[in-house]
Order: sequence, then C-alpha cells, then structure tokens
Amino acid sequence: MAPVGFVLGFYAVEVQGVFLLPALVCGAPSPWAQSRTMMVRAGGTASAMGTVIPLAAWMLVGGVVAHGSPVRAWCEGATAVVLWYGDLQS
Repeated sequence: MAPVGFVLGFYAVEVQGVFLLPALVCGAPSPWAQSRTMMVRAGGTASAMGTVIPLAAWMLVGGVVAHGSPVRAWCEGATAVVLWYGDLQS
C-alpha cells in the first residue's frame, strides 16, 4: 500500500505544475501562477490527477509496449498536455 500512497502523493504535488512548460512557452508573466490557474480550470487537483496519471503511465510504460519507443511515448504525453492546455485557454 505504501507504493500506491507514494505515487498518489507524488502526482498530487506534480500536477500543480503540469502546465508550467506550456505557460513558459506562451510567455506567461508568472508561469507558476498560470500553471496553477489552468490546473484549477481543469477541475482541481483530483480531477487533473485523473488525467495526468494515465498520461504518465502511457509515457512510462504504454508507449514502450505499443511502439517500442520511450521517446515517442514521452512526446505523445507531452503533446497531450499542450493540447489540454490549449483547450483550457479557450
């Protein structure tokens, strides 16, 4: 049970900055604040974790199994976050 708690705790913290890179790329004056605002728009920590954890699983394991390429899987996950950010912007 401890590993599950660790994973949930890690992603509860990590999800707070899930939109940091897109905010930086878009030139937000305060990227951390923008990331947090967008995460709240996504439904808050629990809701965002419901999206981030499957994405992370794909990035870490699924893509390797499906494509044999961890780099491709990571790029697909990162692209999904950028598209998610774009959806929340509009």
